[in-house]
Amino acid sequence: MPSTVIFILLLNELHEMLGKFRRHGRSSRLQTRQAGIYPQTHWTDHTMEALEWSTALEIGHTEIDDDHRAMVGLLNRLQEASRRSDRVATRAVLAALETLTRDHFAREEHLMLDLHYEFTARHQKEHVHLFDEVRAQIEEMNEGIVSVAAIAGFIKRWLIDHVETSDRQLAAALARRRSQPL
Repeated sequence: MPSTVIFILLLNELHEMLGKFRRHGRSSRLQTRQAGIYPQTHWTDHTMEALEWSTALEIGHTEIDDDHRAMVGLLNRLQEASRRSDRVATRAVLAALETLTRDHFAREEHLMLDLHYEFTARHQKEHVHLFDEVRAQIEEMNEGIVSVAAIAGFIKRWLIDHVETSDRQLAAALARRRSQPL
């Protein structure tokens, strides 16, 4: 699926979600149906299924692809811990996912700086926005507003979109550099 189609689908989903927030008067990012530690959200669709790693998610850079593969594994573990309502496992997987993501972003940003990549600032901004959003969602999870499954679904959708757009652009720039004569 072309990246522009994915982007439009995500924009439509965000627009629909914002409309739900306005209608229900909630300030949370993910509208819930009921209160509780892990309330059900409006995002209980196919996005809650386990994400299978495939070559479609590869961008052709071994280190970045390895990180993405590990993130997919952690997201699946997070969703499983959520299904079991295992708070200890949930917190452990969230911590591991945070560490891996922070290290991965640092590796990507190092590659971008070495490359003098023209979209470094925009790409870094996407990284910062993800961390800010997930941090806010975790606070809402702790308050019983947002479920772990919703957070995992959000991260999964973000990861797929980010790989399809920003990371593919970075991979193309890295490939161009490798193909240039010294």
